[in-house]
Amino acid sequence: MSPSLSSPSPPRFSPSPSPAPSNSVVVLMTDWRSIFFVSFVVVMDSIKLSVVQMNSWPYLKSMDPNIGEEFYGVAKSAVTFGTILASLASGYISNYLSHTKPSFLSGILMSFFCSLLYANLEILVEQWRKWAFLALEFLIGCSGGALIIWRTQLAMSSTDRDRQKATALLSIAINLSFILGPVIVLSTKYVFPDSLSLPWHAQLSIFTAPVYIQSLLSLLSFVLLGFFFDGQMHLAAGANARHGRKGKPRAEIGGTESAPLELAVPRREGEQCEMIRPIYKEFILFVFDRSVSPVPPASPSKGHKVLRPVKLDHLAIFACFVVRINFSAFLLYMISLSSPFTMSAFDWSGEQAVIYTMLTQGVVGIMGLLISIGYALRIFTRFKERKCILASLCLMLIFFLVSFPWPFLSARMPANSCAFSWCDSTPTVNVYVYHVALVMCLGFGMPVGQVNLDTLYSRMLGPIKQGTMQGMFFATGESMMFFGPPLMNVAYKMFGPQPIWVFEIVLFFFGIVLWLLCYHRLMPNSESFGKLPIKTTKCGPLPTVKTDGGLLHVD
Repeated sequence: MSPSLSSPSPPRFSPSPSPAPSNSVVVLMTDWRSIFFVSFVVVMDSIKLSVVQMNSWPYLKSMDPNIGEEFYGVAKSAVTFGTILASLASGYISNYLSHTKPSFLSGILMSFFCSLLYANLEILVEQWRKWAFLALEFLIGCSGGALIIWRTQLAMSSTDRDRQKATALLSIAINLSFILGPVIVLSTKYVFPDSLSLPWHAQLSIFTAPVYIQSLLSLLSFVLLGFFFDGQMHLAAGANARHGRKGKPRAEIGGTESAPLELAVPRREGEQCEMIRPIYKEFILFVFDRSVSPVPPASPSKGHKVLRPVKLDHLAIFACFVVRINFSAFLLYMISLSSPFTMSAFDWSGEQAVIYTMLTQGVVGIMGLLISIGYALRIFTRFKERKCILASLCLMLIFFLVSFPWPFLSARMPANSCAFSWCDSTPTVNVYVYHVALVMCLGFGMPVGQVNLDTLYSRMLGPIKQGTMQGMFFATGESMMFFGPPLMNVAYKMFGPQPIWVFEIVLFFFGIVLWLLCYHRLMPNSESFGKLPIKTTKCGPLPTVKTDGGLLHVD
């Protein structure tokens, strides 16, 4: 029985009062409300990178001048170790509970307390400060790892068609945090040019004042998510089966592992047959209309068609993991060796290195933000994910090829800025060639590659609970950050940049070859399903539909 279209009742969508025919379809919509709130949390948490992590070394040295770089390296490994453990645990727990909200709230709450404790390390006895710092670095990593569940929430809340746009919105959030973080730090330096003593014997300074602001932002995120966020893992199907006005559901849509097909028919409003609101209207409705609330997914019943996702292509999944390692290897170089190498190769002082690095990061940040906005506005959606990822890999490979210390280069490492035994015999690249290639990689290759890799990987997994797989995906890349820094630093001090560059070139070459071999297998899970018939209603033909992991959504 099809629903009546002559009723003047307000709901825009009306479900079938009885099981739909076997050839009916489902209308799916991306849950932009969840994605907006997750984006806000990502902005608030990513600010921590500039506010806490970037200033942790001078803050630690101000408390204990005798601490060496070796201990600081161990502390950075502790951050990565905590991130890996928490990302795997949060993915498993979210799958077990079919809910991402506990992981979000626990990560935010942990970040709040860590920020407060971090800002008050000075009240401890001096010999205990570094060990407390080490413990807090581990807990900060755990808080960040728990919040990585945003990848799962994004995949479960967006349809196949909107996945790239949703990923781009999260990328915009991350780029905004890279701008807001330095603004907070510089603003506190202007407000508090000198340290102020607090009643509990702590100092309010450029190191601690931004951390207090970070803790307040974490508290705000905790309150917003606690009261306004629904983290049930419905997929786009279940998460969008929301009540409209008067409590009438928009569409009867099934659960996560299988989905019954119900007929979702739009109601006519004047001369317009509206299926999906614009994003800003969805967000305003969510904030001001509390009658809009999620409902649990329906269970398959007799007369429903149940569609199940196809078996995962493990070789294609492995190729995505390898590319994730490639991107992490490039970031590993940037974190571990970029500053020491440029200071030695170009004879820069510490102040010059900071100035030129900030200029480079400014250009990179602007490029990354523009690219993310382009994906959010669907300007770049005409480019396939596979081709964009391949282009990013090739661009990073070119960077290491053009910056390699080839024997035919005439310039050598400056003797006054390089004190290692290999300095006199090691050629160096031109400073302009190096930085142009670096800006292209970080400003173009990295954002394009990350957005498309996250999008393609989540679409390849299909309509399953993605918590565990997303946790493994993230932890695989982070493992490079855990083992890489000490090994890379030792190799650089003993043998120079050549073995590091050779390792990166071989790794990227392997990733490109594997990607080409698996190229035709790298496709969304939804493309394995056959096309279902398009139905027509009294309101006109339904919009073009595409399969979404066994489900359908409108274009």
